Amino acid sequence: MSFVNPHSSNGERRRQHARLSVSTSAELRPRTLRKIKISVIDISVAGFRINTLSPLHIGEDVYLHLPSIAPLKGTLRWKTGDQYGGEFATPLH
Repeated sequence: MSFVNPHSSNGERRRQHARLSVSTSAELRPRTLRKIKISVIDISVAGFRINTLSPLHIGEDVYLHLPSIAPLKGTLRWKTGDQYGGEFATPLH
């Protein structure tokens, strides 16, 4: 993900792009696995945050399959618990 400033004055990370909170089921296809069921938590023009119990690897290229949209290529950048953050290969514009 892109950051304007890695940390705000209170120590929290600030995002360059606004995120839209969503709550939808989707599928993710890592290069090494078949599609897995995920929950999309939020999305921005630059990336996404998902929840899954399936083990994934940071740095792994993935395809995010959202309903009624062509698959979106991205790379997993971070993990906290069962949540992962990804960066789209091409920003959504």
